[in-house]
Amino acid sequence: MKLLIVSGSPLEKKGSDYYAVDPWIRIPQQLSNHLEQVTLWSPVVDLGSGFPTNGSWRVELGNLDIASHDYFNSFFTYYKRGPFGILPLRFQVDQLIKKHDIVLLRIPTPLISLVTRRTRLHGKPLISMILANIATQANCIVNNQGIKKWFCLALVKMYLLQENWCVKQANLIYTYSNEIALRYRKDNDQVKLMQDPLLQSKDIIHRDDTCQDDEIRLLRVCWLLPSKGLEYLFEAIALLLEKGLRVRLEIVGKERSPGYQTELEQLVERLGIA
Repeated sequence: MKLLIVSGSPLEKKGSDYYAVDPWIRIPQQLSNHLEQVTLWSPVVDLGSGFPTNGSWRVELGNLDIASHDYFNSFFTYYKRGPFGILPLRFQVDQLIKKHDIVLLRIPTPLISLVTRRTRLHGKPLISMILANIATQANCIVNNQGIKKWFCLALVKMYLLQENWCVKQANLIYTYSNEIALRYRKDNDQVKLMQDPLLQSKDIIHRDDTCQDDEIRLLRVCWLLPSKGLEYLFEAIALLLEKGLRVRLEIVGKERSPGYQTELEQLVERLGIA
């Protein structure tokens, strides 16, 4: 089977080497080890004489093929191209779809409508993998205020209409967000909850040598976003402390929503768990 994967997560290229900062690249790598052919259609930034981004790593392609297109660092830069600017992308994706048996589309992406329409036109099965809730996690929403934020909210609503249409067209939908699964199951009964593909069952083990001390230490690694629900975690810690348990929680992550870290710090003070 020949699989085409469409992703908006950019790769960097220096010479003949590719570099990534998004661990999602491991999914195409793993699939390429089990299928006849896997092609990743992804934005590629040619570094020229520059250096890879700090924190990136060289990707061992193995059997994975790379087909590149321009990098859109936002939905706005994609739509700003206009219909004629999108024509080369349509031609390229048409050629790729014709050469493959199945298309896997990573969502969110500004290419959602283009890829969905061309896939259905060529009569190929479409699998959608929804990795984020753009309604709550879009950068333009969390990083802006006032008129700009309202403008971003309008754009996100337009995008969600496209996403809903794509879900209806897809043969299979994967997501590891129960919130997204519940949203779209009314439109497509082939919505499947999946385990985070970067976490394997063998990574989850039962250990008898933890929580043996008087103090229990917990670690949470995530973006500081309202959608992560850290308030509920803090309230749970407060309840445990009220019951006399010694619990220490550590949070590792960067603020993605301006002012949210301050709100969390104020909540910690109010709960008395500082």
